[in-house]
Amino acid sequence: MKRQRNSPPAGLRLGTLVLAMGLCVFFSGAGVGYVWHRNRNDRITAHIREERVRLQELRSQNEYADRQLESLRSFRVLEQAVERWNLGLVMPQPDQILRITETAHGAVPGPAPASSRLGAAVAQR
Repeated sequence: MKRQRNSPPAGLRLGTLVLAMGLCVFFSGAGVGYVWHRNRNDRITAHIREERVRLQELRSQNEYADRQLESLRSFRVLEQAVERWNLGLVMPQPDQILRITETAHGAVPGPAPASSRLGAAVAQR
């Protein structure tokens, strides 16, 4: 006698198909997400690298500007500029210099004593 084969019910075949499709969708979505995140991380890394280079350039420009400002503030450069532009400026007399001392918060500031003004003016020269 022939043996009769029972085919699985249609619901079981449909369930297997849905499971296979679900696994395909899951793994393909996971792959796309992985690639997307990796590309995003690469873009962020490149952006950070560019910003670090820009920051270093700005810092070097700032240092150059600081050195230039310091040289322009020097007494010798200021004297040369006064002579070059014929401004006729001279050093003030010690009694023309008024020093204001810093006081505690809330106190009324006043001029410094004459003896300290004279000493400060001489020390500046």
